[in-house]
Amino acid sequence: MIMMNEVQLDGESFEGIPIVDLVKILGHFFGKNDMIRNFHNFYSKLTKIDKILNIWRQRDLTLFGKTLIIKSLINSQFLFNSQVEIPPDDFLKAINKKFKEFLWNGGTPKIAHKSIINTLPDGGLAFPDLECFLKAQSLKALRGINFQEPVSYTHLRAHETSLHLVCRLLL
Repeated sequence: MIMMNEVQLDGESFEGIPIVDLVKILGHFFGKNDMIRNFHNFYSKLTKIDKILNIWRQRDLTLFGKTLIIKSLINSQFLFNSQVEIPPDDFLKAINKKFKEFLWNGGTPKIAHKSIINTLPDGGLAFPDLECFLKAQSLKALRGINFQEPVSYTHLRAHETSLHLVCRLLL
């Protein structure tokens, strides 16, 4: 038995609300087991990503077209969940592998990665560098925090997830 604010938590229910191992809130799974939570939030998206890429592989797209498909249809599959929590490294590796296979039709890259992630005016394709893109999305959450005002507990609590992600990125 754990005492929380003078209320007993017995493992079955808390204040009449059942305690579960996994819960989905606004499209994101939260739970005790990291492996199950990561599967539902990230790894389960890989099959849908494969289906989307297979549909678009049948068309003769240019590099710009393939970049657009990745930016609009693929990144949107996991962007929300990656804003709530940082994706596992092996998931990011799998996504990057799928990106490269799609971009180069399973062959060897014809252009260096540093070149394709450059902006269009700099001669690149503006291809998303996934790791930098996810870090930028997490840092973007800091814009909503006004550090000039005195920080109250409720204010800090409202931005706890964003601050947690930023701290993990910076360490």
